[in-house]
Amino acid sequence: ITLAPFFGAAYMFEGIGRGGRNVVINMNNIRYPNATNLNSIFYNTAYGSLNLTMNISNIYAPLATSIENAFFSTLGNGAKVNINIDNWNIPLLTSTKGMFGSAFSKAKTVNLKMNNFDLSDVTDMSEMFIQSGSYPEEFNIVNDLDVYATNISNMFDGNRGVKATVNIHSNPTTYTNAFYKTSMLTGSKTTVNYSSTTTNIDDIIATKDEDSNVVKGSQLN
Repeated sequence: ITLAPFFGAAYMFEGIGRGGRNVVINMNNIRYPNATNLNSIFYNTAYGSLNLTMNISNIYAPLATSIENAFFSTLGNGAKVNINIDNWNIPLLTSTKGMFGSAFSKAKTVNLKMNNFDLSDVTDMSEMFIQSGSYPEEFNIVNDLDVYATNISNMFDGNRGVKATVNIHSNPTTYTNAFYKTSMLTGSKTTVNYSSTTTNIDDIIATKDEDSNVVKGSQLN
């Protein structure tokens, strides 16, 4: 599906599936040839629904530079959420700020897949998952999350139930509260691997809470 001539896709699918019991959204292989941003595109999706499955793979947006708040406040109350955003192709992407902010706020279990989602040119990943795992007993980021950004402030702030492996390839200069209140629930864990250029890795890890299970991993090759 090609959506044109949109130059922005903000709030395009806001609120779809709100209040449903078992919501399934399949929106694969969509092209946004003229969109310069995909900000808030799925804002409030399925808010208040019980279970949510979103398959939104193979999105192509060659001119978009940001996907800020794309899934903000997705699913307000629910039991289980499965989201697949594999193979997003956004070659000019520089900002994922708040992409999943306050998403999944009261879901019990969340599984998020982001395979083959190139984030190598993203400089701002601040607040990307802020409060998105504040309530789930289990929030699984299925694949490793590769970080090349210089700004990761509040990236996982408030994600108490998250299970994730984060690979930091850069040397972030802004990282306030990057892992504050992250992985605090039983069984949750965030492992942070780092590159030889990540000279401040210990300071980044130190943004965690005393009870956070955020651990320093291995140096990347």
